[in-house]
Amino acid sequence: MLSTTYEYFAEKVGAGEPVIFLPAGGFSGNEGLNIAEYLQVDFETHMIDLPGIGRSSGISGKVTSIVLADWVKEYMDRREMKNAVVIGHSLGGAVALSFARHYPERVRTLILLDQGHKPFPKVPTSEFGIFAYAFPFLNVGVRLFGEHLLKRLATFFKGSGEGDFDRQVTNFCEHVNIEETRYVRTALRSQTDFSARGLNLMFGYYNLDIPGLLNNITVPTHVYYATFADLDDRERRKTEHHLKKLRNRSFPVTWHAVEGGHFVHWNENFSLEDIKQNAMFRRGEGGGNNVSGLTILSIIMTAALIVSILITVSKRRKKGAGGIKSALTSICFYLITVTNLVAYWFGLMGIVSWVLTVLLLLTGAYFTKYLPEGKEYDYGR
Repeated sequence: MLSTTYEYFAEKVGAGEPVIFLPAGGFSGNEGLNIAEYLQVDFETHMIDLPGIGRSSGISGKVTSIVLADWVKEYMDRREMKNAVVIGHSLGGAVALSFARHYPERVRTLILLDQGHKPFPKVPTSEFGIFAYAFPFLNVGVRLFGEHLLKRLATFFKGSGEGDFDRQVTNFCEHVNIEETRYVRTALRSQTDFSARGLNLMFGYYNLDIPGLLNNITVPTHVYYATFADLDDRERRKTEHHLKKLRNRSFPVTWHAVEGGHFVHWNENFSLEDIKQNAMFRRGEGGGNNVSGLTILSIIMTAALIVSILITVSKRRKKGAGGIKSALTSICFYLITVTNLVAYWFGLMGIVSWVLTVLLLLTGAYFTKYLPEGKEYDYGR
């Protein structure tokens, strides 16, 4: 973990096992108040302001998935939380996903609200309107000039604080197609401007490999995604396109369609009871150590690999086999196992690991011609 100490602001609701709620960009932690109040009998929900957005201090320097993971971990370490149910919406969901990816043993269940199933757009017009077309160029500028440029950009994200609040609430609800509730009003009243470090978080999010993080997830995960049916046909088609690819993969993710738009947890079709049941699913298990089946399998494979190598070396010695060429087939096949174990442990699964696997397989197959010939037996022919 990085030796950085952050200041956190969190509102807590309820009593019981811990739940971490991380909000969308521009909102305070109390965006999750409706969830926190529903869970309050069994869970203590910590609704945390994101770094640099709201009352939590920001992150300086480059924001990566491990930096975000360490930010959540530090909060939990200070409060001596061994593990927690982690819930995140939008930008907060990306932070939650980063934490679950790097510290899976600290996550009982991961719940993502309209996050994880598709990459953040390179031109995020839905979030920033016409300003979004400058995002790719600003992203390069932030990498080159850092906080100096971020401070200048922050002036464009400061609201006037004036206007008819009731009108603002009505416009917001109409725009995102949700009913007005006291939870929506509370969250909108607590909306915050982006500070320079809040923008730093936003550009870090912009550069995250969201599909890559989800693809390497090992904890039980529930994704509640917005269908955008009859609201935004372009977003609906994009959602269906990415989900079609994800459903063919084998990983611990359960998909939940929510009719409506991006703020799924405020949608009338959203089931808070479903959230509660998923949060309670892993209660009381083994001291909270959340070891996935894939992790157990990788440990077994490592042990089997070591035993197999020892047996192979012993047999070659007994047969007096010498020369590197006759050993290359076995070496290549063992390296295939090592390559994929390392790729799994360090989140490097992808084109590089697959190319190495194929090359090692072809090399091993080629050198089979140097394997020592076995004895031939006469079976009465």
